[in-house]
Amino acid sequence: MLNDLRLRLRALFRRKAVEVEMDEELRFHFENQVAKLMRSGWTPAEAQRRARLEFGGMEQIKEEYREARGVSFIGTFVQDIRFGLRILGRTPVITCVAVVSLALGIGAHTAIFSLIDTVMLRLLPVQKPEELVLLARTHALLESDPTPSFTNALWEEVRDHQDVFSGVFSWSDSKFDLSRGRAVRQANGIFTSGNYFRTLGVPPAAGRLMAAADDQPGCPGVAVLSYGFWQDHFGAAEGAVGGTISLDHHIFQIVGVSAPGFYGVEIGQNFDVAVPVCAAAIFDGKESRLEHRSWWWLRIIGRRKPGISVEQINARLGVISPEVFAGALPPDWDPQGKKDFLKLRLVSSPAATGTSYLRRRSFLGGSRLGNSFRSLGKCPIGTLHLDRKKSGVLGPVAGWPRAGLHRLGRRSHRHTVRRTSRTTLDEGFVISGDERPAGRRERAPGPIPSREVHRSLPSGAFAGPAGHCRLVSAQLREAGNARHRLRPQQRPSRKC
Repeated sequence: MLNDLRLRLRALFRRKAVEVEMDEELRFHFENQVAKLMRSGWTPAEAQRRARLEFGGMEQIKEEYREARGVSFIGTFVQDIRFGLRILGRTPVITCVAVVSLALGIGAHTAIFSLIDTVMLRLLPVQKPEELVLLARTHALLESDPTPSFTNALWEEVRDHQDVFSGVFSWSDSKFDLSRGRAVRQANGIFTSGNYFRTLGVPPAAGRLMAAADDQPGCPGVAVLSYGFWQDHFGAAEGAVGGTISLDHHIFQIVGVSAPGFYGVEIGQNFDVAVPVCAAAIFDGKESRLEHRSWWWLRIIGRRKPGISVEQINARLGVISPEVFAGALPPDWDPQGKKDFLKLRLVSSPAATGTSYLRRRSFLGGSRLGNSFRSLGKCPIGTLHLDRKKSGVLGPVAGWPRAGLHRLGRRSHRHTVRRTSRTTLDEGFVISGDERPAGRRERAPGPIPSREVHRSLPSGAFAGPAGHCRLVSAQLREAGNARHRLRPQQRPSRKC
């Protein structure tokens, strides 16, 4: 076997020498046959003729010999490559266009696949990621997309009432300033519940990770570093564990470092520092988001128990939803807002590959836009006011001629569709009756809801009598930054 391999390699890399040896061998056999025929009494010319007839075509014999080597296809392939290069060399313009087109196509496909693999296909580097599910809330009656944001009160109700998860945790991303009176240096941070790392099955690389005891009301605050941040910021020094770190000018004790390769469950948003959810009170001061029931800043992931499917989880979540939302009902909402809040329901979806803003937009954006237009079609629309900078996916519509829209408004009720301009809403469209086209200030028929409707903006909810103020698709921004809190003074000054 080794001898055969050696002969094949020799025929491949020393082709000329093998061809010369083959010619000499064929000539030797031919001359022997001619000499044999001449000894039998044939003339030299007749002996050569009969020898050729017996041997057949020499070139045919050579081709059969080359095929027997088993490497002829490689030589044929090399010949085809040389022929193709010669043809391309004769048409340099076409060759350049073809090469550039192939390079762009291959590069684009590689980039797209890399993005899809990172965002949608690659599993989280945790234990049994296929058991993870992401919780969201949706309205029981309206057509609205699930929204994966929760208040702290809702998180506590879910944690205390669920019985289908072997572990459940909440988290929220944020930004922390690491400076201590010097130039600002930002770090990616996350607020996590105490059983975040335990539920995911992430081991510590140094020290210990956060536990349930670290996430209690009035906690002093501890911090867990990611492995990459520990290496970059502290030089992987073992003395970092047990030391302190300044986050927004608050001192936190470092208790441990997470395992290498784990950077959180938010794809594309690697965390540097993790602090417990209870530490939000340290940053917020007197008005803490922990007590605010209109501050939608947390997301929830659970690990389903063995043998329980996602459908069974959703069925059980539907059963406990009334009790969960009743326990987290905001006391300062108006009656209609409370009624709509109690109609919200919990749902879940697989989260083996983590979660990301891009994925939520790609899967929910199209249907959300379609639902918005379907719902808008049910309302008496007058003038369409859209801020070009804040209209999001409806930005192109902002350039429509206003005169044409005014003519449309004169053929219907004088109602206005306006884009909400507050950071507390995402993709929120409200029908309001107080803004009128220029020169037409008559009052719209029917009562106008008060601005208290902005206190009752759970996703998919609507408020206001006779449909004069319908929230088509309200999506509270899922940001842990304190600037995104729904403050009374941040509510729109105009009536809805």
